Amino acid sequence: MWSSRVLWAGLALVLGILQAWDSGAYAAGATVAALATTAILVAALAVAVTTDVRVRGGALAAGFLLLTWARIISPASLNGLHVSLVVPAFCLIAIGIGRTGLSAN
Repeated sequence: MWSSRVLWAGLALVLGILQAWDSGAYAAGATVAALATTAILVAALAVAVTTDVRVRGGALAAGFLLLTWARIISPASLNGLHVSLVVPAFCLIAIGIGRTGLSAN
C-alpha cells in the first residue's frame, strides 16, 4: 500500500508541476513559483504520507489557498493554475474510496 501511495504522490507532483509550468506560474516571478510549488508539494505529500481524511482535506485546502494567493499577487494572468490540484485531489479521493469503500456508513 505504501509503494502505491508513493507512486500516486509522484504522479500528482509531476503532473501538478507540469500544469503550473503550462499556466505560466514559473515565469511570473520567484514568489509565485515558490507558492505554486509549495501548494503542489503539500498536496502530493498528503497523498504519500497520511490516510487521515482531515489532514488530506486540510492539505487540499491549504494548496487551494496558496494557489489563490499566487494568482492574486502575480503580475500575469495564471489561468488554469488551480488545475494543478486536480490530480492530487483525485488521488486523495481514490485512496479514501479504496480504503473505506463506497458505502455511506
